[in-house]
Amino acid sequence: MDRSLLVLTALAFVVAACFAPARAGEPPAVSGSDYEQVRELARLGWLDLAARSAARLPEGPEATLARGWLAFGRAKAERDARKRLALFGEAAKALGEARKAAAGEVRILDEAGKLERESDGERFRAACEVIFDPRTTPEEREAIGAEVEKHQQSVINGLIAEMARAETAYAKLLATGGEIPMKTDEVARRRAFDAYWRASARCIQEMIRFGEFWPPADARQKKLGRQIADLVSGWVGKQNEKYEPLGPETAGVEMFMNYALGHGWALAGETARAVKAFDKAIAVDPELMTDKVQARAIWTRAVYYKARTLADAAEKSGRKADWEKALGAIDVQMFMGLPGTDPILAIKARVLKGKCHGKLGALEAAETEFDRALRAADRVE
Repeated sequence: MDRSLLVLTALAFVVAACFAPARAGEPPAVSGSDYEQVRELARLGWLDLAARSAARLPEGPEATLARGWLAFGRAKAERDARKRLALFGEAAKALGEARKAAAGEVRILDEAGKLERESDGERFRAACEVIFDPRTTPEEREAIGAEVEKHQQSVINGLIAEMARAETAYAKLLATGGEIPMKTDEVARRRAFDAYWRASARCIQEMIRFGEFWPPADARQKKLGRQIADLVSGWVGKQNEKYEPLGPETAGVEMFMNYALGHGWALAGETARAVKAFDKAIAVDPELMTDKVQARAIWTRAVYYKARTLADAAEKSGRKADWEKALGAIDVQMFMGLPGTDPILAIKARVLKGKCHGKLGALEAAETEFDRALRAADRVE
């Protein structure tokens, strides 16, 4: 056979072998050091093989990290949330010990960072399951709650840092235009503001999501609510006084910030301040906005959370007039299926409306709203 033909045939076999899928149940081929094998096998769920590779490692930071990856792999395979949380705790302990023993060794610190990034979110989810488990004792709930709060603040701090970087780039660009910011290149200015605004919105939305995680009136919910209100108030004040005042061009931004401010005050338990901010967002007609769908999404959130805030206040006061206020805040447009309306939020609004009717003694109207909510839920599924 011609030599070139032999070479091509051999090459074809090599390529086919490289790209052939592994047979069912066959462990993957993992190259690299014993530590790297442990890490990759644990990620893939081949825990027996990972344990064998870990046993070959001499004691030291690598072996400690390997034990962390094993705990991580076992946690991912575990169905029981309590056991899963305990295993993620072992992984966190191992990466902490490895960092302490690393003595500044960059590779070990990088590897510890990888394990932390991969396990942190999973550990948070397991903690959330356990904290709401009826079997969890008040003492356990308090300890786990502190861990959850720590995780939330860590994420928030990272998002605030992203926001600060985007703000620095935006401020630097405006500064190059001299005393009048509009002298700056228009396209570059808009892009820089857009990046700053989006980074800010991501941060605020995540803070709101974290705030909603905690039970109503919980001290941690109130703390996050005040943090949101302070951040939004500071953002708007700085934009108007130091950068470029919000106006028609940025009406959507202003609308979102008013909604976010309202949500922050609502979480903080400041009903009057929340309603005032929500009303500013609700006063904007989404049909007059450039991005009608996005504006409608903000508008419906402002309507629902205003009504819920008033209902929470009515629950405390027990006054009929307060329940009437909450009922009156639920706008019929929530149920019209307009583009941008979150169907889940519309169902929640139906349920809240039914609750308000019930509190006011209108039991037939309450039943009607609950039935409508159930039918809407069936359509969503």
